[in-house]
Amino acid sequence: MNAVIGTLTNWMIKSEIIFLDDVEIFNYGIRQICMVGVSTISTLLIGWSMGMLWQAIAFYFFYIPLRSFAGGYHARTPIACYIYSLVLIAVALKSIDFISTTPIAGYLLIGISTVVIIILAPVGDQNKPLTQQEQKKYKTVTIRILAFHLSAFLVTSTISVEVMSIILIAISTVAFMLLCGSGNNN
Repeated sequence: MNAVIGTLTNWMIKSEIIFLDDVEIFNYGIRQICMVGVSTISTLLIGWSMGMLWQAIAFYFFYIPLRSFAGGYHARTPIACYIYSLVLIAVALKSIDFISTTPIAGYLLIGISTVVIIILAPVGDQNKPLTQQEQKKYKTVTIRILAFHLSAFLVTSTISVEVMSIILIAISTVAFMLLCGSGNNN
């Protein structure tokens, strides 16, 4: 991937699309776009291979915004992050069926997960530290996203147990990542 990014960067410098001073930020941006693309495609492939494509898309829709602002555990390397993410997606999708058949456990889990997120978020990491200003902003955004998710959870609980379960698993997974991240920081 670095070779492709390097070739693209050199071409853009020669074409005067970017300046030499911007190479580092450009390379970072391209690398991030590639990682998000690979992660998204991998999530879709996992969902498809498990016969749960729409569930994978729905999980991603609820998980990513909340996780982005709540923070939590961050792997030390991009490869480790990718592998952990693949396992996390597969386990989360497998959990949907379990939660769909045990509603009492689901309501208990959503309550615990909500409390964990409200108390711990946002959780920074040595790989992604947060300033005080970021902590305040991310806390506010996290609570707003969580409120939206909880509203969707309540609405879907009367319409679709499966969608409700997906929202629950997304929220619970974020709570789990916060617990791992806060434990890792201590």
